[in-house]
Amino acid sequence: MKILMALMLFALCGGAWAQEQCNEQTMDDQQRKSCHAQRLQKQPLFSASLVTHKPNYFMLLSHNSLRADRSAQSMPDGIIADNTEGKFQFSFKHAVMDDVFGTGLDMWFAYTQKSFWQLYNTDNSSPFRESNYEPEAWFEKRYSHIDYQGWRLDSIALGINHQSNGRSGDFSRSWNRIILSSSFHREWSNERRLAVQLRMWQRLRESLDDDDNPDLTEYMGHGEVVLAYKHRQHQLSLAVRNLFSGDSHQGISLDYSHPLPWNDRVLGYIQFTGGYGESLIDYDQQNNTISVGVAIAHWL
Repeated sequence: MKILMALMLFALCGGAWAQEQCNEQTMDDQQRKSCHAQRLQKQPLFSASLVTHKPNYFMLLSHNSLRADRSAQSMPDGIIADNTEGKFQFSFKHAVMDDVFGTGLDMWFAYTQKSFWQLYNTDNSSPFRESNYEPEAWFEKRYSHIDYQGWRLDSIALGINHQSNGRSGDFSRSWNRIILSSSFHREWSNERRLAVQLRMWQRLRESLDDDDNPDLTEYMGHGEVVLAYKHRQHQLSLAVRNLFSGDSHQGISLDYSHPLPWNDRVLGYIQFTGGYGESLIDYDQQNNTISVGVAIAHWL
């Protein structure tokens, strides 16, 4: 029953993005502004104008051979975690304001949630082991005519980001960041494309009394690089955190997707995460996790 409920939740969430969207990669600046303006006029905040932000997936199987041994770090009341669990992420964004005060900047809001669900741990009522909540807002400048050696600059953005797990006491994890990002891509044909996103951040410091994890940036770093390659219906992405810190606390996520044979709007999805930072609760523990499931959106 709980597995069925999970699949129903995933299907319902998918409907929020099954709307006609602006194909900004093929638009010039004027067409993009017109499309954004129409969307803002027709749709109120947090309605069908939501579009995908990060990958949206539901992993029916997510296996880590060390999860049970580390139960005390993430599970309360002496509960022993299963090594195999479910994992899902939903992530959306909304264009709050287009061409702010005639500056050419767009204002965006986004929300991402990633949850780790002990779906098969029925002896303990299938509890959620961990959830990470990530609201953010930013100003973004989009470009359509800046090219160099076949690479096209898509956007530059600056914003603020909060991420926490909503827990208290020894299980509490949170941080706030100012994030500067840039996105660009290269296309060889309509069927072959490589996109790159660079993100650099500065953590906003808290007082020692309020900071539950003062060493978090040692493991999460000050930046992330995301590479996404699409060839026809195959898509492969690699995200690397803490790449330039000079220590060994990197974290990676390698994801592959392909439409299902019976429904090309749903993707079969495989993910490997390694190193540090898959979740906030165990940011300082090295983990290797393999996950298999379905998705309604990858990066491209």
